[in-house]
Amino acid sequence: LARTSELNQTMQFLEVAHETLKKSFITSVRVFSNLIEMRNLGRSGHSRRVAELSRTLAQNLGMSAAEVQDVFIAGLLLDIGKIGLPDRLLDKPFNSLNVDERSEVSKYPVKGEMALMALEQLHGAAKLIRSHRERFDGTGYPDHLSGLSIPLGARILAIAEDYYSALIGTSFVKPLMPAQALLMIQDGKGKRYDLSAANALLLELNKSSTAKNNA
Repeated sequence: LARTSELNQTMQFLEVAHETLKKSFITSVRVFSNLIEMRNLGRSGHSRRVAELSRTLAQNLGMSAAEVQDVFIAGLLLDIGKIGLPDRLLDKPFNSLNVDERSEVSKYPVKGEMALMALEQLHGAAKLIRSHRERFDGTGYPDHLSGLSIPLGARILAIAEDYYSALIGTSFVKPLMPAQALLMIQDGKGKRYDLSAANALLLELNKSSTAKNNA
């Protein structure tokens, strides 16, 4: 009986220690995400918004707790591969870049993956970062994946990233209104975006809008 009690206490201690380590790890990732955003103050808070929306969509689409955490971490560190880009490219909407500039910017998902592969805890997030610029129709980059061959987490990140980027004007020359950004997502179903991820986004944003109106 004493032995069983001792084992139970040890297990409880290990669980508390694990939770403490997990929280400190996430806090470190958040701090690093903030440092990345300091390179472009116009995107302040962008990674957090993308990460939180992506986490909600991942949960709504039935992903496991470990997969949801990978999605959340990838959202926070999505722009890590842009650290080496010159300021003139960080400040320009992607649609306004010339061919050479687009080629340079398009390398950032692979650079982001490479930057995180040194830490085993970040391998899952790193793979999602590599694939979050793929398109459902196969015309994205860097690997020209299509459809369900794109990891679900990456499909979710793509849609959350594009929605918030449209609102702050980093995708287009001018920022879009929320209704315009939603229309962009709607029009991209089955082409740029996975249908299930797009529907989950639209449902979540409508739910949030209804909650605000009823508050």
